[in-house]
Amino acid sequence: MAGLTGETVNGILHTWRDQAIVERDRRSIRLRDKERLRRVR
Repeated sequence: MAGLTGETVNGILHTWRDQAIVERDRRSIRLRDKERLRRVR
């Protein structure tokens, strides 16, 4: 990890945070779909 500039670290953190947000959105969408399926039956 030596030699990383602050910019690189910020870029990595930004990418990581975006991944986390995408994962959370995917999970909530999946939950919503389950609820919808349960209601339909």
